[in-house]
Amino acid sequence: MSFEINHIKYIQAIVENDFNVTAAAHKIHISQPALSKSINLIESEYHVHIFTRDKHRLVGLSQQGKILYAMMLDILEKYEELENELHQLGTEPSLIKFGAIASTPQILFPGLFIDFESTHPYIHIEIIEDGGVNILHDFLQKKFDFALLVNPFELPPDLADVHLVAEDEIVAFLPLGHPLTSKAILTWEDLAEYPLVSLSDKYQTYFKVMEQFRIRGLEPHFAYTSSSWQYLTDAIQRNFVITLMPSLVPTFSSTDNIIIKRIKNPASFNLFLARLNKKHYSKENKLFYNFLNQHLPKLK
Repeated sequence: MSFEINHIKYIQAIVENDFNVTAAAHKIHISQPALSKSINLIESEYHVHIFTRDKHRLVGLSQQGKILYAMMLDILEKYEELENELHQLGTEPSLIKFGAIASTPQILFPGLFIDFESTHPYIHIEIIEDGGVNILHDFLQKKFDFALLVNPFELPPDLADVHLVAEDEIVAFLPLGHPLTSKAILTWEDLAEYPLVSLSDKYQTYFKVMEQFRIRGLEPHFAYTSSSWQYLTDAIQRNFVITLMPSLVPTFSSTDNIIIKRIKNPASFNLFLARLNKKHYSKENKLFYNFLNQHLPKLK
């Protein structure tokens, strides 16, 4: 008989199921007698004892078996890498899904995705933008290869590699002429005295702001919330209200009629790049991650 990749998978299943042949057979969807027969034929054909036995029951790997099993795992890993690479080949562009809080890709690295796709036309980056709460939820469901996440967040161990890419804080955006513009730095108590507008609870900004008021026992007055940064920009001037947003928002800082003020003891707004962990990364995934490493200094 010839030794095949399936034989390695048979042996691996037995080891991973504590040498219980019945459980191993169930896992790899063959009958227990067929699995036992395959193992006996391999040992007989090649004159080796892969397993040790006690009253005909498999109880462990022999010394020969331990050496062979380590080699088999290396071969299996290479085989799976080859299989994965074959799946990636083809005429259709490979797709990488990137989840991000609305507008943050344009803010943090404008033109970066276009630059990548211009040099790698067979790889398409699909950017899915939403509020931070939804982005985190979908990343936990493994819907993205990469995601931009806002602290704080909790990920299961080994789900992803996470790297800080931007440090920021929540600041106040006020209309020109507002009473608070005369102050060098604002307090949360100051802000609670005036009408506010905010991003909706789809965004972590909302929860960060509410937490700061809550821990101080303050009850702010929110005129309304919105999912549109641009709408909030317009509302500041039109309705003479304050909004609290990350300082990196470019739309606000480019408006002459809006004044930006820092807040004492601000809420942090740090952004992290998360890369979903996989047993084997595609060539395209590796290329994109290396590209990010070259263009985002905090990743290095």
